[in-house]
Amino acid sequence: MDDAVPPGPETTAVDLRLDAGTTVEVQCRFDQRWSGGFTVVDVTDEGYRIRRQSDGSVLPAWFPREQLRPSC
Repeated sequence: MDDAVPPGPETTAVDLRLDAGTTVEVQCRFDQRWSGGFTVVDVTDEGYRIRRQSDGSVLPAWFPREQLRPSC
């Protein structure tokens, strides 16, 4: 008798969708550090568009989910 449980999908932080309005931290592409003070403003299949909270500027790049995490 085989008691093994078939593997199921595992949910990680990268799998969770961030909605517009979520405050996030962004991982720097150069040194991999996390920086806070951003808000998600748009979500598409291309990625996430974010706004810098300090001056309200929307950054000109799209960010993949792997480079964002919800702020604590």
